[in-house]
Amino acid sequence: QKIYRSSAGDLIGSLPYKQQGLAARATYSWNDRYFFEANLGYNGSENFSPEKRFGFFPAFGLGWAISNESWWESLQKTVSYFKVRYTDGLVGTDAVTGRRFMYLDQMASVGGYRFGDQNNAVGGWGFSKYGANVGWSTSRKQDLGVDLKFFKDNLSLTLDIFKEHRKDIFITRRVIPDYSGFVEMPYANLGVVDNKGFEATLEYTQQLGKKCFLTVRGNFSWNEDEIVENDDPRVQYPWMEKRGTNVNGRWGWIAEGLFTSEEEIMDHAKQFGEGYPGQISKVGDIKYKDLNGDGVIDDYDKCLIGQGDVPKIYYGFGADLQVGDFSIGALFAGNAQADRCLGGNALYPFNDGSGITNLYANITDRWSADNPTNEDVFYPRLHHGNNANQNNMKTSTWWQKDVSFLRLKQLTVAYQLPKKLINRTFLKSARIYVMGTNLLTFSKFKLWDPELNTNNGTAYPNVRTYSMGVNVSF
Repeated sequence: QKIYRSSAGDLIGSLPYKQQGLAARATYSWNDRYFFEANLGYNGSENFSPEKRFGFFPAFGLGWAISNESWWESLQKTVSYFKVRYTDGLVGTDAVTGRRFMYLDQMASVGGYRFGDQNNAVGGWGFSKYGANVGWSTSRKQDLGVDLKFFKDNLSLTLDIFKEHRKDIFITRRVIPDYSGFVEMPYANLGVVDNKGFEATLEYTQQLGKKCFLTVRGNFSWNEDEIVENDDPRVQYPWMEKRGTNVNGRWGWIAEGLFTSEEEIMDHAKQFGEGYPGQISKVGDIKYKDLNGDGVIDDYDKCLIGQGDVPKIYYGFGADLQVGDFSIGALFAGNAQADRCLGGNALYPFNDGSGITNLYANITDRWSADNPTNEDVFYPRLHHGNNANQNNMKTSTWWQKDVSFLRLKQLTVAYQLPKKLINRTFLKSARIYVMGTNLLTFSKFKLWDPELNTNNGTAYPNVRTYSMGVNVSF
């Protein structure tokens, strides 16, 4: 397969993208009870040297419909369907952002060198990217699932437990010191990440009367990832170790509150470049935890403070109720165990002299010199100007907020016109409905929509909409 990019901005980008591969698949089913499937892939990529260019990626699946066994007949009235399945497979990727032909050195115009006169540079060409004999990054994915149906298929339940082991992930070397002279750290297949979790889906349908039907459904998923290897050098303190934490974990400082007096500042560690306590820090500023106890707040006091804005938990539920010709349906969606660290324009009022740091309505919820011991506020001491105190703008637990939410995503009320009325027209059916989207949101976070991918609210919001319509068929 060859893909050409007509809008490439350089020579390497103009070369055709080449991939080659073979695929095979086999499936087998015996008496609707035992199932087997196998997939084989043999893929080649331009990004690797000839000896590592091709990778073999097999996968298989097994299934057993236990409810189709003859000895299950006595349980059919209660458990009408029961199936167990397992899949195990290997997939590979060759993609690295902004890099092709990873095994080749690349040269470009560089800044050159200087001898003696620092103002007179001699330009030239040199290495801009280093070749590395890397191979495919692989991921082994396993899934154990169960499909169940109860009471003549009125209630269905699907459960899946999954596990993923990613290895040989492309990362730039991190144990090589900067003074070694590399323009860009070379790549290597060194990253390892584990991921695990489960998913569940439930649906229940029941006829409550002659013209009354109820359907209830819900889903829930949880997943957790862990960095096993990232090529980080040995750390000085255990809280600085990123192995064992999640990929999107947030690193920063622990805020212990605000300084409430000059005496408290003098008794605390120096913060972020201060020559002595209180040189920069003032009453009302954020006070950070000195994890290593050396009397200085710096990078050695950073630790894992948050999960990140990718939730561990996603869930949703809803119901549809039909009574005669009327029906009502609702859908809720939400997530949990997600946090965001606020920052940027509008979160640090008056920091920029040009006025682009707008204010939120909660600006009155701030520390005040009139009540210096009140730490139960949103904003610490406010200050003005580009070069003002940066102490309060650090990534810390002070600005970290829980952005989990539950939302009424959709609500629909409909009326199906009776057949007696429809029969007098040229229509087969007609349905009138009223629908609302994004009607309600329940969250601890109130400044803006917690679903927006922004740290300071500067993003177009989700729109609440109402619509009315008619569905007809002829």
